[in-house]
Order: sequence, then C-alpha cells, then structure tokens
Amino acid sequence: MINLKDIERHLAKRIKHATVQASQGKNEDGEDIGKDSTPIVNVGQVTDLDYVQHAIYALYLIIEPIPYPLPKPGEHAYDHIQLLLKELVDDAVQRIRHLQYFRETYNVKDTLEDAMETLQAYFEQHPGSVALVDVQGVSGNSSLQDEDELNCVLAMDMNCAGWQGDFSSTVNCDAHFRTYAVGYYYIYNVLNCNVAAMRRGLILIYECEGMKWSFSQQITYVKIYRRLSEELMEAYPLHSRKMMAYNTPGWVNFVFSLSKNFMTESYQQSVKLGCRWDDEGNSAAPRRLNDLMLTLSPEDVLRRCKELYTIRMEHQRTFRL
Repeated sequence: MINLKDIERHLAKRIKHATVQASQGKNEDGEDIGKDSTPIVNVGQVTDLDYVQHAIYALYLIIEPIPYPLPKPGEHAYDHIQLLLKELVDDAVQRIRHLQYFRETYNVKDTLEDAMETLQAYFEQHPGSVALVDVQGVSGNSSLQDEDELNCVLAMDMNCAGWQGDFSSTVNCDAHFRTYAVGYYYIYNVLNCNVAAMRRGLILIYECEGMKWSFSQQITYVKIYRRLSEELMEAYPLHSRKMMAYNTPGWVNFVFSLSKNFMTESYQQSVKLGCRWDDEGNSAAPRRLNDLMLTLSPEDVLRRCKELYTIRMEHQRTFRL
C-alpha cells in the first residue's frame, strides 16, 4: 500500500530545498538562474508546516498516484515520476513567492494580534457573512485520532457577502480591500490549523437565498473577486473537499451548468447546488443557514478563530520535517 504520508514528507523536503535554492537565485538543481530574473524568496518567513501544507495541496492536484518508495534510476516510470515531482516542486515555489508578495503588499504580520484585528474588521465590514469557521474535532492541542472524522467547515451567507446591497461600497478602496483579502488569508490559516486539517480539506457551505442579479453590481463583484483570486487564491494551498450551495436561485444553476466544461470531473462531483435544508419534507426543518443551531454569533466565530489560529502558531513553532 502506498504511504501517502511518506510521499507528502518527501515532497515537502524537496519543496523546502528548492525554496532555499530560490532564495539564493538558483533552481532546485543548484543552477544559477540570476537574482534579477525572479523575485527572491525570504526563507525566514516559511516554516516546515508551510512546506507540508504546500506538499499536501500539490498531491491533491494530481490525478495519478505517486508510488513510494520512488522508482530508482533505470526502473520503470522513473523519468516520468521525476518530471512530475519537479513540476509539483516548481509550482509550489511559485506559490510560496506569490504568497510572500501578497504578505509584503498588504503588510501581513502573521501574528495573533494582526489576525484578530483583521478578522474583527472583516466581520464588521461584512456583517453576518460568516456563519461558521471551525475545524470540528480539534480542541486545544488535541485532535481526533481518526483524521477521517475531522471536518473543516466554512459556512457563508451570500446574502450578506456582496450579493445583496452595494458590495462596492464595502470594498471600494485599498484599505477596505486589504481587510477583505487579508481576512480571507487568516480564515484559510485558521482552517489549516494542523496537518490533519490540511489533509482533510475544506467543506464550503453557502447560503444563497436572497442572491439577486444586478448587472452593474455583479460586474463590480466579479472584478473584486477576480482581484482576490489573482492576488491570494491562486497562491494559497487550500483544497476544497466539498462545496454545498443551499437555496440557489435558477440563474446560479444555469451559470454553473455553462461552466462545467472548464472544470475537472472530480471538482464537478464535489460541487452540489440547489441543496435544501428541509430535503426530508419536514415542515419544521430550518429554511436558511441562520436558522441552524450550528451557526455562531460573530463574537463566537472570532473566539473560535483565535483558538484555532493559536493552535496553528504552535504547530508552526514546533513542527519539523
């Protein structure tokens, strides 16, 4: 049986080595690529936990399994596996560079104080948009022994997240966008509080009741979301295990059907639209996300974020490859 954890650690070590080489203007093989040709990585800002997170994300992206122990020179599939690993390592180093640029651009301090200040500002900027941020099964420094029982959940109410009202008024300047983008960055860090959570992947829950289509408003939303994607999401090593959208209006389902040709089959299967809270026909069942007992107050969400971010910081301090 293939031991994914061995492959994960091997890849993380290669990513770390390549990142150190990149900090000196060299490629993974030690060849000089010139310090002026590409941004230099500050390895002092990258921890062993970060390297593992990038390795887990890279392994999630590939379709074919990587055998372990790895084939030796001359053995079947050696050249193919080495080429695949090199591509994964190169992509990871690029994401590390990208994230470093993001942190420098928005003065992200990666401290508990900055995280809590930013998240509080985010919740005030988009009141009611985040209903739940949790890694269920993690408490203090302990977690469930069975990783398959872990659930990393981000639940959002799209009626409060820009699809109702004037979204551009809340993210209409660089200061507001900094809160929006860095708020997402810290939420992602919270949800990746330890290696088990990183392996498990994220469950996204969207409440879509009340979403309305206003052409001018949504053009603004798309521009802002595209900026967020280019500056953060394309670089951050976070994979989604499942995405469930509840009470989606018909136009959302139509847009998704048009987009299927650009999605992998596995991604299509992970996305569920048109979900209902009362699928069993129970008239007493909740109709919206905010009717559920699972949702938390903004104060409770912030308190849980602080607990999980503290766990991540401790893992960053102590984890070694």
